[in-house]
Amino acid sequence: MYKTMLSHWDYVNDCYKGVIEIKSDSKVQKYLPKFPVEARNHAKHPQYTLRCWAADYDNIFKAAIMSMVGVMGKIPAKIEFGNVDQAVRDLDVWGNEDDDRLVGLKARLNHAQTLFGRYGLWLDVLTDANGLYPQFIIKEYTCYQIIDGDTYISPLDGKRRLQWVKLDESRPVFNPKTKEWERGNRFRILGVDNQERYYSAELDGDDVEGLWQALDLQEPEKLASPNVKVRYPQFNATMLNFIPFTVCNVDRLGIDKWQEPPFLDMAHSTINAYNADSLHKQAMANHATPTLVALNAKIPENATLGGVMTITGAVENLKADVRMLETNAGGLAEMGRSAESIRERAMRRTIVGMLESVGANTSGTAITLRTAAGTATIGAIDRAGAHAIEEQLCFAARWSGMSWAEAGENISYEVDTSYMASQGTIQEFVSLMGANMSTGQPFLSKRNLYGIVQKLYPSTLTDWETNELQKEEERS
Repeated sequence: MYKTMLSHWDYVNDCYKGVIEIKSDSKVQKYLPKFPVEARNHAKHPQYTLRCWAADYDNIFKAAIMSMVGVMGKIPAKIEFGNVDQAVRDLDVWGNEDDDRLVGLKARLNHAQTLFGRYGLWLDVLTDANGLYPQFIIKEYTCYQIIDGDTYISPLDGKRRLQWVKLDESRPVFNPKTKEWERGNRFRILGVDNQERYYSAELDGDDVEGLWQALDLQEPEKLASPNVKVRYPQFNATMLNFIPFTVCNVDRLGIDKWQEPPFLDMAHSTINAYNADSLHKQAMANHATPTLVALNAKIPENATLGGVMTITGAVENLKADVRMLETNAGGLAEMGRSAESIRERAMRRTIVGMLESVGANTSGTAITLRTAAGTATIGAIDRAGAHAIEEQLCFAARWSGMSWAEAGENISYEVDTSYMASQGTIQEFVSLMGANMSTGQPFLSKRNLYGIVQKLYPSTLTDWETNELQKEEERS
């Protein structure tokens, strides 16, 4: 499945990166195939090179992905920690390697879900050099790094859990002797041994594949090698009996829940539009300039543009003629409309690219029309991402000493997907207030009316209690 998905990930990744990747020497023919006549592309007839150079790659795919991720981050997620250890709360402050809170983690997670359909989160524990002051941290893994894994039914609680995970942590390493950057090969294996203890094993060196084959997943410490480091992570002297790793896909969790990139079809449409545009531009280059045609005439050897040509009949009793050969403009216009139509259909399938203009005064009907093809998908992506983060927080609460039931009761990470629904307009709210007072006996309380205004301006207004205090301060 990994090998199958790899080609899909590469395809959407190239489309997202844009023209630099699409027209790179190693990939140019992948996305703009040659015609048989262009295969004979010698110096005198560089048809393919000219067609590729003239083609315009309009990266509507990246614009749509960025718009969708932006929409999912429009309303902040609601986090509740309850009565948990401070180390669990700190995950919302500096709980990832970028120190940008859970907001930044969610943005990267949603981006990977929308573009690739797969992302990994691993809860680890960091300490100082002496092993003191433990701190939780959530590390992130791209779809390319989650190589393999398997699940099993735990005999401790009967739940299906991860049995082992193989992660690729290869990265450039600086050699202080040669002052050169070199490739550092490293696999990280997360597993549960034969005593139901969670461990993390690092395999380093040029022969990481050989070390992986030699590693006993049930007894990892049996492999004696300086390039293998096995540790049993602890938090306050507590070890786990499960792997705190979460694989988040498009709309579900699980390392075996493979899903294609959700907008792979749109990436294909973007490439189709790119190919259609190349044909349009080539036709314009070949036929837009009228061609001079001389019939039954002698052409001077040194004829140049702007020169004068004397027309004399080449054959007696046969009239000489000169005319301009032009292509029918209708055909070129139709090719242009075809390329534009492909782009338009692609955008229609992922019409949420227009959602940047959705605001408080946008009618519910307009929003519904704009998001007809993408509402369910975006909401499902957002909720799955929230579920993945919530699971990581529950792992931390469990590791800090809580039971699973206590972790579930205290930890909550919820997203508000009302950004896809009609929230009403200012005019509708004013009419509602008038109707509320017209009978002399209001049917809506002030608190409920205030809640409606909060839906219109979620990032501006405070809660009801704070607003009442502010009103009192202003009166005094």
